[in-house]
Amino acid sequence: MFSATGSMTDARQDATATVLKNGIVLITGGVSSVWLASAELYNPATASFTATGSMTVARQYQSATRLNNGMVLITGGDSVANTTVASAGSTSNNLAAGPLID
Repeated sequence: MFSATGSMTDARQDATATVLKNGIVLITGGVSSVWLASAELYNPATASFTATGSMTVARQYQSATRLNNGMVLITGGDSVANTTVASAGSTSNNLAAGPLID
């Protein structure tokens, strides 16, 4: 059964959602009316979304993988004009760091 929760900070499709070690969900990229580089955190305990840092490249269809050290590696995807993205980023230098993602 589904129930309503808080609203995302950005409407998005084709984004990734990665569960972090602390249970918070990192949501990255996707498309709204434009390709998004933004990211947000969903806290299931409070049913709320909070904007966090942005990726260096806007992308959709990317891969996001939580690594053993707790960081998230974001790779590939498509960007503006459906060009393939060859870059990668991690939460250590692209998105929020500290207690939210530990």
